[in-house]
Amino acid sequence: MAIRALILGTLCLSVISVSPIGAVEGIASPGGVDVGIDALRQGRFAQAGDRFALISRESPLAAEGPFFEAFLIWWRLLDRTSLEESRPLRLAMEERLAETVLRARAMADSPDPLIRQRALTFLGTALLLDAQSKVARGAHFGAASAARQGHQALSEVLAAQPESADAMFAMGVYNYFADNMPVFVKGLRFFLLIPGGDARLGLSQLESSAQRSRIFGTESLLLLGHIHSGNYEHDFTRALGFVDRATARHPDSPLIALVRADLLFRLGKLKEASATAAEVLRMVRSASGYAEDLEGLAAYRISACTLELHDPLTAVAQIEDVLKASPVGTALTRRRLASLLVAAARESGAPERAVSPLEQIALPTDEMESLRRRLRSSRPDPLAGPRASALQSFSQGRAALATREIEVLLTANPSDRRLHYDYGRMLQLQGRHDEAQSHLEQAAEGDTQSRHADIAGWALVRLGWAREVAGQRALALSFYRRASQLKHFTFQAAALDLLDHPALSQPEG
Repeated sequence: MAIRALILGTLCLSVISVSPIGAVEGIASPGGVDVGIDALRQGRFAQAGDRFALISRESPLAAEGPFFEAFLIWWRLLDRTSLEESRPLRLAMEERLAETVLRARAMADSPDPLIRQRALTFLGTALLLDAQSKVARGAHFGAASAARQGHQALSEVLAAQPESADAMFAMGVYNYFADNMPVFVKGLRFFLLIPGGDARLGLSQLESSAQRSRIFGTESLLLLGHIHSGNYEHDFTRALGFVDRATARHPDSPLIALVRADLLFRLGKLKEASATAAEVLRMVRSASGYAEDLEGLAAYRISACTLELHDPLTAVAQIEDVLKASPVGTALTRRRLASLLVAAARESGAPERAVSPLEQIALPTDEMESLRRRLRSSRPDPLAGPRASALQSFSQGRAALATREIEVLLTANPSDRRLHYDYGRMLQLQGRHDEAQSHLEQAAEGDTQSRHADIAGWALVRLGWAREVAGQRALALSFYRRASQLKHFTFQAAALDLLDHPALSQPEG
């Protein structure tokens, strides 16, 4: 949830600046807006919603209130994957955006140039967000009209104030994503009269906003982090740098910390991701008012890290503790925890262990039955239990015992690629690099589909790392490249990042 949620909401935050003129007719009190924004960045959505609803009522001419009410609906849309689920919320959001546009148009008639520029910024950003929502539900012609009008409003602001941080940010978002539209959509521009974009200019505008804007610089950083770890730009270390800067600005925000934990996980920095998620849990549990999903998603991230660190027994125990201690939040969190529980239970060699905890997770009947079928269809794996026991011993610091246990299993099962990986990983983590190599090579070869992709992927990354620490960077790159091309490798981002940035530490997964 975390990165995607913040980025989808970023556009909304981009239009806010503290007005130096205080409360003026048509402009909400900046103090009230600031309180709402701070609550949003903290993940206190109910508090933010109350604040923006109050602004809407007490400042009926101001665009801020309905604008941020629309922003809150964006968050509610994030775990609605189907059009049928999301349509009512999208329509409610578009109604709030329509009210924003109505108020902003009225403000734009003001003879005061400051109020007019502010109104046009709200107008342009609301229209662009409305366009995106309409595209999502298939209303393409309405979306095109909103995009044209939004672009025109923001262009007018920048013509009058080329350094306007608010308008530069919103236009940067448009320029970047409009230039990266699918080819089919670009082909429709001529017919729909949609302005083109400029990705390089958009990035420049966003980076300038991140540097200079006191109010939405945080959102600029988060969006830049998303872009550089997304489908178009692939520089994950740089992405983490942007998110780190946002975290430094808001060290007490569990929401932004969770964004950081998610990105660390993708980069294969599993221990740091787990520690960051644990800090999120501490912050959320030490106070009230946070979004219900934050606690569940932080707990999910910790358990996911534990499983990827090859300790399925502890991962199952962690999920069981979460289910005993507190509710698991929204459908998104429940779905993720349930799927992770089943995966960890199967890896532990005791799939039946997931049955009772699953009953504590309120899932739709069809989803629950699907998970039960996965458990019933799990073929008994006589190696899973003793392997999981050895892996837990290793994670708890009993390296010599764990290594001997895996040696015994491998002697009896010399063709098991997973055991070769477990053994090679243990040897490498103990500094026995030469002994580890042949086992990692065997783990890297053969079928790379489904569950075997992570075994092969991490084996290739570890083989590359061994070459890199030996001063053979060019040879290391060939291994990293192979890992990055494994379609089902969960940590492709980690492999891609190693192609551009030298390894600073031994792989963890």
